Amino acid sequence: TAGFGLFSILDQVQNAGLNLWVPLHTCAVWDFDEYTWRSAMNTGIVICPDLRKKDLANKRKIKKLTEELKQLRPLLLGDYYPLFEINLIETNWFGYQFNRPDLGKGMALVLRRTLVSNSTTHVELKGLEPNSKYELTFKDTGKKKIGLGKVISKLDVTVDSQQGSLLIIYNKIKKK
Repeated sequence: TAGFGLFSILDQVQNAGLNLWVPLHTCAVWDFDEYTWRSAMNTGIVICPDLRKKDLANKRKIKKLTEELKQLRPLLLGDYYPLFEINLIETNWFGYQFNRPDLGKGMALVLRRTLVSNSTTHVELKGLEPNSKYELTFKDTGKKKIGLGKVISKLDVTVDSQQGSLLIIYNKIKKK
């Protein structure tokens, strides 16, 4: 909804600012679509459902999104990189990356805000070792991509819908 779209942008900017300095913080979420949830997601999240509703569909969504956050939590303690300028402009893309070189893993989240007209943007992942091989998994589509850090770090990504998101998980492939 339009109201929650504004909250999502405020959550994005709040988290982006805190991520620069405070690794452990939380944000509240009132709606349970992926865009709204991922806009508020960080090492903690305050779930604020409308308790007057006995909404089983929301409970399922919350469970699914919470499981995703639990899987991401170790990555959210890594080196933080904003992928775009941090601002409140609805026509701008928003996104960030957490890199865990100690684990050889990381994640990137790209959010297409409400008024972004183009469905594709360019992203450059930070901190990947140029001559190491990585496997990227695009969680929303299940697609995978393998390549050297110096090549695979430069991506054109597509998010089909406004108020849509794309979650990328990457792993360094160990040499045998």
